Amino acid sequence: MTQGKRFSEKTIKTIKHLLAKTDLTISEIAERMSCSKANIVAVNRKFMIRAYNNKKQDWTVDISNKK
Repeated sequence: MTQGKRFSEKTIKTIKHLLAKTDLTISEIAERMSCSKANIVAVNRKFMIRAYNNKKQDWTVDISNKK
């Protein structure tokens, strides 16, 4: 993740779940997980969970994603 922050597998699993199964914003997930928005975005990019669609406020979940 960014700035050397390492997450446990459990934390990554939780972030992935929040990205895929909730409508929480990136900011809300970051606050809940006590990390930066950049960390959440990095997890999202790595696992390609939410599609960005060139709109910072309009993320959608790729329902075909089975990760």
